[in-house]
Amino acid sequence: MTNLTCRTRFGHNVITRCVDCSTFLQFGLYALPTGLLDYIRNVLLYGLVTLRGTGRERLRLLGTGVLVAAAVFETWWLATVDIQVPRDGLGVVMVRVCCI
Repeated sequence: MTNLTCRTRFGHNVITRCVDCSTFLQFGLYALPTGLLDYIRNVLLYGLVTLRGTGRERLRLLGTGVLVAAAVFETWWLATVDIQVPRDGLGVVMVRVCCI
């Protein structure tokens, strides 16, 4: 795996902050908690919305199941998607996303 495909798959912060990572599995394990944290936060929020006495308790299992399935699918997708980087660089559009 080249540095460019690894950067595309896991992001710039994972590549620059993990100094001991050298394989796909090490980068993946380093990036996993950050990605799953969003899903854990959503499950907690969904748990608050479906508290007992709100009339939505019956939806808690369904919503949690959907969020867990989405987390598993996203993890699988990041691990298996084929990233193709053209050798000549023609036809590639680069977009810079900046956080303020």
